[in-house]
Amino acid sequence: MGPYMYWYKNFMNDINGSEGMPPIKAEYTEAYIVQRQTSSESPNFFYTTDFKSFKAITNCYPERNYNWFRTELHTWNSEDGRKLSGIYISLIILTQLVGILSYSITTW
Repeated sequence: MGPYMYWYKNFMNDINGSEGMPPIKAEYTEAYIVQRQTSSESPNFFYTTDFKSFKAITNCYPERNYNWFRTELHTWNSEDGRKLSGIYISLIILTQLVGILSYSITTW
């Protein structure tokens, strides 16, 4: 299925109560429309009959017009043999953050 978020009931949030949109079932057949998103892709609508394969209905990705951040989880072994992990932020964003941080520090 991939690293996607569809819909979940949020019992901790009394105001909204859920995140995303619940699946919409067709009235006379086993077919559904779901909203799917990831940390790097905007929500879009997909058609499915089995929740294993999905066909895109919409194609709206406004983040492609911007330098959207990208992260990767990396693992490595330390010099003493311990397994470590960390998040790598794409160089473009890292460069922008360093520029912003250095600017903020000089303006204080």
